[in-house]
Amino acid sequence: MPFNYKDLTYIRASIQAYEGILNQTTEEECEEEKFSEIQDDIMYLGRLLALVNQEIEEAESSGPSLNPVRSKD
Repeated sequence: MPFNYKDLTYIRASIQAYEGILNQTTEEECEEEKFSEIQDDIMYLGRLLALVNQEIEEAESSGPSLNPVRSKD
């Protein structure tokens, strides 16, 4: 299911916010295994963010699509 531009920008903002929260977590705040999982999540979010940014760039470069108005003859 393709997402529209508004959805993609919302997804991007959500990923960035969540990634920011995870980046604030320090190793001292949690167990070593949990911290490793958080680091893996941060890497995954980075890749996901790159894909979303690519989709947004494609949407921006394609410009608006206008459908011709057809008369009812």
